[in-house]
Amino acid sequence: MRRRSEMKRRMLGILSTIVLAVLGAAAHASTIPIFEDTGALIGAGIVGKVHSFNVSSAGYYNAALVDFSIPEPINDITLSVFSTSAYKGQTAGPGSLGFQAAPGLHFISVFGVPGPSGAGRYGIEVFAMPSAATAAAPLPAVPLPPAVLLFAGSLAALAAVGRRARVETAPRETEASPDTSV
Repeated sequence: MRRRSEMKRRMLGILSTIVLAVLGAAAHASTIPIFEDTGALIGAGIVGKVHSFNVSSAGYYNAALVDFSIPEPINDITLSVFSTSAYKGQTAGPGSLGFQAAPGLHFISVFGVPGPSGAGRYGIEVFAMPSAATAAAPLPAVPLPPAVLLFAGSLAALAAVGRRARVETAPRETEASPDTSV
């Protein structure tokens, strides 16, 4: 009985992960990255790296920083965004920063203290955000046939796992051994 509930819990976790991944991909599909890069902070003490990117039209943008923790996490990692004329903001640790930008050249600086190995990898991404007018627009409808097929397939998989667990835990009949004592 315990094994069956454990299997159901695992399948539910997998199903929810798939649903969140699909929803996240759909939400992220509406924002096209204008800049993506990975880098490494190597050395002792505070080290940094500066990246540059161009903004083609004025609007709202988001800069995201991820610490890959390879080979170790980067301590006190920060991301700063600035243009040739203005400071836009900073994150304290991995995360994202929203900012308004005019067309032109902009910069991202990443600073941190690598772990004991003296190295750490990170990733950055800058993408355009919808403006206030675009954000108020209605979202497109979810196509029903693919959603129904995905949901039905998930239910069928859960039913198959449940049936399989039931069959494996059912008591088996054993054949009577022939009597060899004559």
